[in-house]
Amino acid sequence: MKQELLHSPHVMLGAALLVSAFGGLGACRETEGEPGGGAGGVGTGGAVFQWPEQACVDPMAGEPAGQSDGKVCTFGAISGCTEPGRLFTDYASCEPVFTQRPYWPAPPSEYRTPSDDPRLSDPQWLGELAWVTEQTEACGCVCCHSEDAAPAAGPSNWYIEAGPVWTDSFYPAGLALVAGWVSSDALGAYPADQNNGFSRDVAGLPTTDPARMVAFFEGELRRRGFTKEDFADQTPFGGPLYQQSLYAPSACAAGEGVDAAGKITWTGGDARYVYVLSADAENPGAPPNLDLPEGTIWRLDVPSSGEPVKSGITYGEVPPDTKQGYPADGSPEELVPGTRYYLYVWADVAIPITRCLFEVSP
Repeated sequence: MKQELLHSPHVMLGAALLVSAFGGLGACRETEGEPGGGAGGVGTGGAVFQWPEQACVDPMAGEPAGQSDGKVCTFGAISGCTEPGRLFTDYASCEPVFTQRPYWPAPPSEYRTPSDDPRLSDPQWLGELAWVTEQTEACGCVCCHSEDAAPAAGPSNWYIEAGPVWTDSFYPAGLALVAGWVSSDALGAYPADQNNGFSRDVAGLPTTDPARMVAFFEGELRRRGFTKEDFADQTPFGGPLYQQSLYAPSACAAGEGVDAAGKITWTGGDARYVYVLSADAENPGAPPNLDLPEGTIWRLDVPSSGEPVKSGITYGEVPPDTKQGYPADGSPEELVPGTRYYLYVWADVAIPITRCLFEVSP
């Protein structure tokens, strides 16, 4: 039974819904009338990734002033959080979030807390559950994990309205992710000082108190009979994002790379992100913290509203309706003939089409 729970097809947390994004639709399919645009992107129904934007607005009526000159500032991202004690859905839209991960409805765990469990009458434990709920409702995870915020087809796996103890709706692997027993670093996260104090570097859910969040979910695992050793062989969460982080590039095929005139050539189709990196750079990963790895020399971005670019653009030049993602200002450094570089091209965020090493001819 324990193995069945560990390897259930529904163990993934909403933040890990990228798992099935790139290889058959499977459960990741668009429902008529639900978010998605069928545009070949990473998001629900093939929607193109919409870069998170921070909105700063007045607090809801009856709520205290915000922490940013009275305003409440929130990133519209699955890893974004509003201020503690507020609802993410009051201060950010879920529509961009659905473009950043593929959503699909999935059943919750069938585990149920026994009605005579002493925790149900323990004020201290119930207080911790209420705190975990408040923390979760402040963050973008609710877009897929709340009956009120998810699309009409329903929430995906765990959801905060499940009762009497909503954390019962997690599968064990999801609990292990939140407890930090299984790494989910590949999914990306904001630093706490940019995310209203919420971090995700220890616990798998964003929180203002990682030790407290971890302690709660370790307790949930223990009461189901699990130990950390049960997850020792679990692959880190992130699906293709994790697998892409492990990719080891080889030499570009004939005709690929950057030539002496600066022409960039790749294969696999049109692109929304074109990287030129140092040869030893890490592979680009999920925004907001893994998409500009150290060693990035130049990146061209195509906004979600624009048409992707075709192979043949020129290094350092910014075509109409695109923007330079890196460097922030000025021209990139000149490429040195005979030096090896890394060409990394995304059709959309986390959909690589060319990844190879090249040298500029003298």
